This record gives sequence, C-alpha cells and structure tokens, in this order.
Amino acid sequence: MPREEAVLPSWSWVSWRGNVQSESWQSGYDYLVAQDEGADQEVQPRWSTFPTVQWYHSATLASTRFPIKSDAPEWRTRFPGEITQDPIGWQRGIDTDGRRVYTYQDIIGHQFRYPIPIGIGDGRALRSRYIHCKTRHAKLPTTPKPYRAFASGCVFLALQDHDGKLVGTLRLNSSDRDKRSTEPLDLIELSCGSVELRHSGKDLLDHHFADVFDEWVLPEWENGAQDVYEFYNVMHVQWAEPGVASRLAVGRVEKRAWERLAVGEIEVSIG
Repeated sequence: MPREEAVLPSWSWVSWRGNVQSESWQSGYDYLVAQDEGADQEVQPRWSTFPTVQWYHSATLASTRFPIKSDAPEWRTRFPGEITQDPIGWQRGIDTDGRRVYTYQDIIGHQFRYPIPIGIGDGRALRSRYIHCKTRHAKLPTTPKPYRAFASGCVFLALQDHDGKLVGTLRLNSSDRDKRSTEPLDLIELSCGSVELRHSGKDLLDHHFADVFDEWVLPEWENGAQDVYEFYNVMHVQWAEPGVASRLAVGRVEKRAWERLAVGEIEVSIG
C-alpha cells in the first residue's frame, strides 16, 4: 500500500493507496455482542484497545492544539455492576448464557455489552494536518527478510529485542519481500490492547483473529499458552523534517517486552 503523493497527512489511511484490512478495526467495536454469540457456536473472543496517549490536533505546527477526546474507556466501566436505572433509550436483558446485554430503542437487531453514548454530530469537519502527543518510544531491530502472512497475504517484519528475541511484528505498507536493513527502527507507542485467546487447545492459526495477528504464524512466538494476549500498538516513524515525523507502518509489541524496552517519552508531531 504505497502512500499517495498528495497533501494528505501520513497518519491518515486516506493518504494511502491499496487494500484496507478492516478486521483491524474490530477492537474499536468491542461494545457489540457478536452476531453468533448465544448461538450454538464458539463465542467470539473479545479484542479491546485502550488509550495510553493523549493526542492533540492542529492545522499548523504553530497553531493552537486541540485535544482529541475519546469516551470509550469511561463507558466500558460506567455500568460494571447492578444499576437502579438504565440510561434513557436503553434496555437491559440477559442472553441465553446468563450474561447481561443491552439493546437501544433506535438500533434494531443489535445487542451491546454495555450502553454507549448515542448522539448526532454537529456537522463540523476537522481539517487539521498535524497530530501531536507525548509518548514512549524505542528503537528495535528487525529480521532482514520480511514474512508474508498466509491468510491475509500482507508482508510484515518480525521485531526483536537487542538479544535477538522475537517481541512483535510490524505490518508493512508494501508487497516487497526483498531483504532490507536490520538497523533499529524508530517506534512510538500508540495504545495498548488485549485479545482473549480462547482457543481451547486449538492452534493459534485457528483463532478468530488469526488473520490480523501476524506474530502468531511465527514458530518463535511463545505467548500462545496464555488466556489473554496483551500488547502495545506501535507506529514506525521517520523524521521527515525537523520536529515532524511521518508514519511508515504500524504493528504490535508484546506488553512485557515493550515496558522493558521503551526508553522514555518524547514529544511527537506527525504530519
């Protein structure tokens, strides 16, 4: 997926040309009960993303920076136990497995794990070119030869620690599998996440999200026996101009490895 030669910022998927793997967006919809849950099928494992960085946006590097707000973490925990009254428009129920579910009066045919904010946008379009944050970073080496995931066909690099141990993967915006430099790559932290493995003794390649988690196809991967896989989402950046980074690729690093390898925080502006 090469980037279009345009004025669009590198952090926006709109500025790239190629296929978009929408499966990776599923972690943003963990409030939805999967359509097959409650049926005579294996329950779809839960995949969630949690913010670790406060982002800001601005029209120029020097203009006012406005916070990018996300209410998702608050709504995940707003109704953890018994509540005396459901939010307006929401109705509580119990599914066939005894789990609490919610339905909303104007969204027919969908069940939710918890109520979410329902509203109408004010119609204003944000046209900011830059996003900014203060985040942890690390420089990690990679294997010289990229891999190609069998299911998705995507090309990715294996990320290593400084002892050569596999710690994560980086999905490339390219179909090129030629050998490349193993010089450490600049990585910044975007968020953290977790996915329930729930493979019941099955190979990880049979997992519901096997097409997304490229690291699971590598024989060196050691985290398949856990009940939950925890990780940090990272972005590979290069410094296009003083003080401004460009997005090159995104990937994941296993949680304990990233917390060991991330050396500190830096101020980042991405254009």
